[in-house]
Amino acid sequence: DLSVEKGMVEITSRLIAYRQKLYPPEKIEEMREVEFEKAIGIREKTLADYRKEFKIVKGGDCYVITGYKSENPGVIIPGKIKDISVKIDIKAFLDCNCIQSVYIDEGVTEIRYGAFYNCKNLESITIPDSITEIGESAFYGCKGLADTNGMVIIKNILFNYLGKDVNVTIPPSV
Repeated sequence: DLSVEKGMVEITSRLIAYRQKLYPPEKIEEMREVEFEKAIGIREKTLADYRKEFKIVKGGDCYVITGYKSENPGVIIPGKIKDISVKIDIKAFLDCNCIQSVYIDEGVTEIRYGAFYNCKNLESITIPDSITEIGESAFYGCKGLADTNGMVIIKNILFNYLGKDVNVTIPPSV
């Protein structure tokens, strides 16, 4: 056991830790086996599970995320759903100011026009090598992604300039 000062949470050996999440035994007993396995990542999520967090449509040979339903500040976009690739649609996350970080899993192939348009609190994004296309204005207005010069640079591509200077020096790596 670990004793802590007032205002802090006491962590005991009765908590089960897995993948940086803590689960009390009582909670595990309350959860159905399938729900617990999904929560800790043992069981693959289903399309119905993803539809609780995202608006998703079938678009030909892929699934397309068209919107975000959650208020979770950390977004994990699956690379595949039922072994089918995923794309992020036009303005899918438009004005989602609750979002602070996005992790895009390997397998996602496209981020379309304005996908994260005006996500002002977005501070970090992880983009896999499987992305073959990033649409215009995909990160427009993402002030949290801008460097100290007001530039939004992702994978050595300048996506947006939010500064006020008329004359700007673009880094040689871009």
